[in-house]
Formats: sequence, structure tokens, C-alpha cells
Amino acid sequence: MGVVVAGNQDIASRHVADIIFNQLKSKQNSVFLLPTGSTPLKLYSVLIDMVQAEKISFAKAATFNLDEYIGIGKGHGQSYHRFMWHNFFGKVNINRKNVSIPESKPKDAEKFCKAYEKKIRKTGLDIAVLGIGENGHIGFNEPGTKFSSETHVAELSKSTINANSRLFKSKKDVPRQAITAGLKTIMQAKRIIVLAFGKKKAKAVKLAIEGRVSEKVPASVLQKHKDVVFVLDEEAASLLKKTRLQAPSIAGITIYSDFNLPKGKNIAFFSPHPDDAAISAGAIISKLAKKNKVYEIVMTTGHRAIDSNRTLPQKIKERERETRGEARVLGTSPIFLRCRFYDRENEILEADIRKTRALMRSIKSDIVFVPQKGDKHPTHIASRKMALASVPHKVELWSYETPWALFGHKKFNAAFEFGEKEMKRKLNAVKKHKSQTERTNFDRAAKTIAEFRQVTIAEQIFSQLGKKPLETKPYLELFNITKW
Repeated sequence: MGVVVAGNQDIASRHVADIIFNQLKSKQNSVFLLPTGSTPLKLYSVLIDMVQAEKISFAKAATFNLDEYIGIGKGHGQSYHRFMWHNFFGKVNINRKNVSIPESKPKDAEKFCKAYEKKIRKTGLDIAVLGIGENGHIGFNEPGTKFSSETHVAELSKSTINANSRLFKSKKDVPRQAITAGLKTIMQAKRIIVLAFGKKKAKAVKLAIEGRVSEKVPASVLQKHKDVVFVLDEEAASLLKKTRLQAPSIAGITIYSDFNLPKGKNIAFFSPHPDDAAISAGAIISKLAKKNKVYEIVMTTGHRAIDSNRTLPQKIKERERETRGEARVLGTSPIFLRCRFYDRENEILEADIRKTRALMRSIKSDIVFVPQKGDKHPTHIASRKMALASVPHKVELWSYETPWALFGHKKFNAAFEFGEKEMKRKLNAVKKHKSQTERTNFDRAAKTIAEFRQVTIAEQIFSQLGKKPLETKPYLELFNITKW
């Protein structure tokens, strides 16, 4: 069971849209089981944009709806038939004959349920998209529903009636019965995606994912499925304690927020100059340092960047003092290598490599940060080469961009989104390098680049999954993550 936690509903919905995009790309006649309600509205909006932009097509796809109220009729304002045609089917290029929605007023409900089940079995389900109720129901499979249930007439629970009453004139107008695909029917899908947003869903999500498999919590049956993913926002995931939270991915770009970053790791961050770490990736470093051990490995003394009549030892001491101040802000453990290549026209010496290799053996890093491959700064080139010559295999390599080398198109595959609080901490860390910010506004550059990245990346990359740019926090830091 995968659990993806996104920074907001927009990111979460586009993550699911990306899954559907890839499904239709590989199989045009895919069959989907779809939900109604407020939760999937953003997803449907993004899919509509993609169809209208001719990114995907539902022309050969088929759909089944998860459920429908009994007794209110197709034309009723709260009928799921009307909901789907108004919010999705009527705005995409799907063949009407390929759309199946349970009847609201069937002549023989039991007979209809058997026919609906048979039709689903005949076509199969490639992907089932679900919501989850506050009491753990999926579809209208209320607590106590048998795991062996197929499409059937369900009696709505009091909690479901109360939750849905906001959509009707009064509670008495809420239907008491519905036709729903059963739990066994849902479990037939090759892949299942569950969307859940908001604090009200947090308890149900926890019980479904971390609780005991029980018919008292219908969604807990999903623990038995071989390919299921919960896609949540931070509030819906807030009660999860044991589960590894994954970051969402859109168009090949993983979007990290402070709550879905790696945890419990040893991390080595190679900083060519004393201030490169804070300027380039100060925000993500400060977040990683809260739940990981982060070693900031300063490759060179950086003494050439101090214009004064002081001695070389005095210059080195000042820059290392500034770095310790930065480390206290970010929460890292600084290590000063004082590599000799810095004063030898970036000629990498065996003595430097031996020293770095010994350090890496003692750190035993799981994740290593290095300057990105396209960085042409001579000291950064030498630092990357030396780091890669010293890093053991089977680590996760995060290449980061610097002000001297921004990633080109499709040269990165991860972004960290962050807000004003993290930016303030990042700028505070940069300003600890007083000898540098007094001569160059590196703090302003760091903020401007992160802000620029949020605007350009959201517009140019993520907009392919919708007309509007992706909604993220105001700043981004970019990375290219590979296995080394």
C-alpha cells in the first residue's frame, strides 16, 4: 500500500491525473470506476483541461460509476448521474455508450444490481478511483458491509446521511438507500486510488491504513489489495504514525514538502565553498536536519573571496566561523576538508580523495548532495568530481542547482516547495556569511531564484496537466535525484 501526501489538493489531484494520463497512454480503452462528491472535483477539472488541450483522450475509454442514490431520479440536482455529466462526462470526449451509472429508479433494483455487476466483470476495471467517508465507507459500503459484497442496494448510515445533508434542503430529503459497487467488486480493479482531504477524514484514513482489517471499517479491506495508493493532503494524513509517506509526482517531477521528505537518514551535503549550501539549498537542508543527521561538508576554505590584508589563517578562520553560524541556523554538522585543489588550479589530488573517502566511510551516508552536472564553476566542477570519486555506491544522489548553474529543461526531476518561514531561515543562514553578503547580495539572489523557479516551473512544466499553473508554496528549490 502506497501513501502519497501532497502539499495541497491541486498537487494531489494532478498526481492522480498523471496516473490516469499514463494509463490512457498505454491503454486507450482503459476501464475506470469513478466516484462523485467534492473530493474528485479538482481531478475532473484537470482531466477536462487535459482533454481539451488534446493531451489525453477518453474516446475509447469506458467508465462505471461507483454508486447512485435510489429514488431521486436522474434530473435531481443531487443525483450522481447529473453530477457526472455536469462535472465531467459532458466536457470530455467520452462515448456515451461507454458510460455506465447505476439507475436511480430501477424497476427491479436487485435485478439491476446483478446486471451491473455482470457488466463490470465482463469488462474488468483497470483503475478504481475512490473517496473515503468519515466512518470509513467507500462507495456506499457502510460499516458492517461484508467484504464479499458485490453490487447491491445499501442502507445509508446515520453518519453518511448527516454528512450528505448539507447538499439537500434538509436531512429528511437525503435518500436512505443507494446502489453501490460492493467491496468485492472494488477489489477486482487492477489498481485502486483513494483520494482524501481535510482533518475530518484523518481518523478514517488512519483506521483504513494502519488499523486492523475489519468490516467495521470497510476501507481497511484495501490493505489486502496488491496495488493501492492513498493520495492525501497533510491534514488527512495527520494521524498516520507508522506509515512511510511518499511525495507526489507530476510529469516526472517529484514534489517534496516538509512532511514527505526522507527521515532517519545520514545525509552528506558537499558544499564547494562555505556559503554554497545555504545559498543553493538552505530551505530543504533546514527541514532535512530536523529528522535526519545532515553533515555539511565544506570542500574548500573559500579564503580567496575575502578581500583584506589579513593573513591566510585569519581568512580561513573567519569563513569557518561564519559557516558554524550558518550550521546553527540550519541544524547541520559542519565538516571542513580544506581541500588543496582550491589553491592548485582545481587539480584534484589523491590526498584529497583519500581524506574524503575516509570521511564518507565514517559517515555511512544514505543520501549525498552534490552540485549539478551542468555547473561550470571550476571549483564546483572539481568538488563534484571529488565527491563522486569518494561516494560509495548504492546511495541516493541529489544534484542541486546553484546561482551559477540553473537546471535546463528536463534536467531536474524533483522540487522542494517552501514558504515564508523557511525562506526567512534560509536567508538568515546566508547572512551568517557576512564577509560575502557585504560585497555581493547573495541573500537577495537566493530568494529571487527560488521565487523565479516557482513561477517558471509551475507554468512551463506542470501546466501540461491543466490550463492553470500548479499551485505550490511561493518558493522552489530544484534537484536531480539518481541512484549512484
